[in-house]
Amino acid sequence: MEDGMDMNMDGAMPLASGHGMLNYFHVISGDTLWFQGWVPQSAGATVGAFIGLFLLAIGERWVGSVRSMSEKAWAGRIQRIMTNRLNASADGKDQVPPQATGLRSLFSTQNTPPFILAHDGPRAFLHLVQTTLGYLCMLAIMTFNVWFLLAVVLGSAVGELLFGRFMSGNHVH
Repeated sequence: MEDGMDMNMDGAMPLASGHGMLNYFHVISGDTLWFQGWVPQSAGATVGAFIGLFLLAIGERWVGSVRSMSEKAWAGRIQRIMTNRLNASADGKDQVPPQATGLRSLFSTQNTPPFILAHDGPRAFLHLVQTTLGYLCMLAIMTFNVWFLLAVVLGSAVGELLFGRFMSGNHVH
């Protein structure tokens, strides 16, 4: 004990409901969901949290599909720019010699898509939103509350059912 505080981390952390933070799957109410004041303790509050997490997981899949569809739309413009680049370098300047390999050929002006703020800005924003939603889902699951787990997993499955067909072959996570 140091400064009057018990620093033993072996026991469960006390939660609002009086039970400790359980490190195994459980159905007991009282788990803190992201913020100190968000502690569904009644059946109705748990149902509300379930619905919210379910919709959050669907939303994460929707943002992934928006990201994928945006990439497809931007790809046409990028392809035209890259084709124009290749045509412009046909006279020999800026062309990478056939023997060039490794990083030099990978980062040649011919192979590098241009930075287009109208594409790369929204791409970064969509990535930020999707990552945030994904981590919020993960943090809910890390409470080991079975209802939170089911909400996220079922929401993700329904989201994939609704929006998965809009995703490219490489699923965006």
